Amino acid sequence: MHTATGSSRRMLWEITTAVITIYATIEIPLGLVFSGMRQTPVLVAEALITAVFVADLFYRYRDASAGGPEARAQYLKGWLWIDGLASIPFGTLVATPFRALRLLRLLRLVKLLRVSSAVNRLKNVQIINPSVVRMAVLMFWILLTAHFVAIGWIALDAVDRTHHARAQYLQAMYWTSTTLTTIGYGDITPVTPPQTIYTIFIQILGAGLYGFVIGSIASLIANIDVAKTQFREKLERINTFLRYRSIPGELQTRVNDYYEYLWNSRRGHEEATILDELPLSLRTQIAYHINSEIIEKVPIFQGAGEQLIRDVILNLQATVFLPDDYIVRKGETGREMYFISRGSVRVVSGDEQTTYATLTDGQFFGEIALLLATERTATIRANDYCDIYRLDQETFNRIIERYPGFAEHIREHAEQRRQEMGL
Repeated sequence: MHTATGSSRRMLWEITTAVITIYATIEIPLGLVFSGMRQTPVLVAEALITAVFVADLFYRYRDASAGGPEARAQYLKGWLWIDGLASIPFGTLVATPFRALRLLRLLRLVKLLRVSSAVNRLKNVQIINPSVVRMAVLMFWILLTAHFVAIGWIALDAVDRTHHARAQYLQAMYWTSTTLTTIGYGDITPVTPPQTIYTIFIQILGAGLYGFVIGSIASLIANIDVAKTQFREKLERINTFLRYRSIPGELQTRVNDYYEYLWNSRRGHEEATILDELPLSLRTQIAYHINSEIIEKVPIFQGAGEQLIRDVILNLQATVFLPDDYIVRKGETGREMYFISRGSVRVVSGDEQTTYATLTDGQFFGEIALLLATERTATIRANDYCDIYRLDQETFNRIIERYPGFAEHIREHAEQRRQEMGL
């Protein structure tokens, strides 16, 4: 619990720092070009930025120190210079008459490197589609670049900047967007030589940036749902095979319905395939998380140790049954037990005229088959799509032989059930 709380606080602090950094990135250049009418707001903003950046410096140093001497030394050699430079209160230079000194405030923008590092870590978080994250990051950097270009245009403009700051900034953003996108309507044109040189540079930059952005967006859109693209290709191959082998249309429909269910429920991935690709330790932890609760409900497993439960879970076989599929039939010899992960089944008589019960998520049936190879006493059919785990008698016996104490308990339980059933 402590670790989870610490991680949440760390994430909250990183988000706060990132927001303040982005605010500083926008505010500081604006404060420079509109300094004549923004001294008081800029001073207040700089005080807030300084407080957060200084707090972040101490927070990062404490965090690095907690990681040991090596982590602290690594921080002192690297990020300390970034965090330290950003923490210097350059806001006091807002009122200085020396314009060149005011430019020192731009040094605080090195904190953007922290934001970039945090964004790179965000790309590895699988809660959000990585392509969506990359597209959002790309748009962020494009907008930030446009902001800086617009600030540069305002700085080179000779108009009075003591009034109508919003209108001037809007006009500058308009010029920037038309120039960077290579549209160039020509209604706002350079007048002075510095503006002309600046425009030439931005046009060259815009041509390259435009090509890069178009290519990147096309690539991101193509890969925004790689799983769906791969699934469609797989389904097309299956349908081609079904048509080639002249499979009846009704059966083809059931096959497609099955794969549609796989996509809707698990994005087309087979659970067993995914788990088999993981190391044993991770596979065990994930399987235990998914199935431990349902296994522990089974009477014959009550009192079993955690390791035995883990061994059982690792040997469960995931199966999907379609609506109205027969899972077991009355009269057949049963050697498997079933656990319902998702879906529902109905327990009916052999002639299917009488329904005895309906079993749903988290329930199980056929446990006697693990103890005694007896005939099934009822028929069980799926009501809808069912994700079910199966455990066969041979696998079960092989597992419990490694646990002599529990094996003896199972034999006693089996003998008791045999006597109850008159076998």
